[in-house]
Amino acid sequence: MKTLLLALALYHPSAPWIPPARFDVPYPGQMFYKQVDAWELVDYCGGNAWACTLPHYVGGPCVIILPKTSAVIDRNMIANLIRHETGHCNGWSPEHER
Repeated sequence: MKTLLLALALYHPSAPWIPPARFDVPYPGQMFYKQVDAWELVDYCGGNAWACTLPHYVGGPCVIILPKTSAVIDRNMIANLIRHETGHCNGWSPEHER
């Protein structure tokens, strides 16, 4: 059920996961993506995250940790997770201010 709700939330065009406009822009620095298994995702991101951004300074290299694609996590969901995490690379805080 959690997966279904996440999928619905990720595909909704006005979903709250979309970064505010000031953070929803291409990242000016280098970006790296690391796709990991579910157990590694917990190690990197904690138990409740679907993806995360490793600590960095804005403008420096940004590393986004993502789940591997699967029957549940498809390429569209990965693209949405990257959009969300790119907002964090651009300085959007973990509190997700609007």
